[in-house]
Amino acid sequence: MKKSVALVEMLVGLSTMALIIGLLLMSFKVVLNAVVLSNEAYGVKRRLEHARDYAQTYQINVMWKLSSNNYELVSSSGERISHYNFPRVVSVSGRSFSFTPDLKPSIGTTVIVRVGKKEKKIIVDPSTGRIRISP
Repeated sequence: MKKSVALVEMLVGLSTMALIIGLLLMSFKVVLNAVVLSNEAYGVKRRLEHARDYAQTYQINVMWKLSSNNYELVSSSGERISHYNFPRVVSVSGRSFSFTPDLKPSIGTTVIVRVGKKEKKIIVDPSTGRIRISP
């Protein structure tokens, strides 16, 4: 006797595989967003540290200008030091401020990086100039 697969059995098998693949893709997107959020938060922290160190090295005020999709560093003379566009899935909010040559920011601020519903906060301490990511 020849064993064959019925159409119904094949459809049940294919729909089960499609369901499993769909669940895997959804969990992959969640993991991918978490990785993007972490990378961008640490990237913003590194760029803030760069602005702070640049101000000390060249003994000038360095302005951190932030918009929702990019930032730029501008020296006190108006010269653009650097510029970065955030990926489309990333939203960043916070106030613009400047670092002084003594490593301290003009104001204490929090920069919030968001990907989807998750967010990380980068805190700039006005008394010490320390930059950290809150857990």
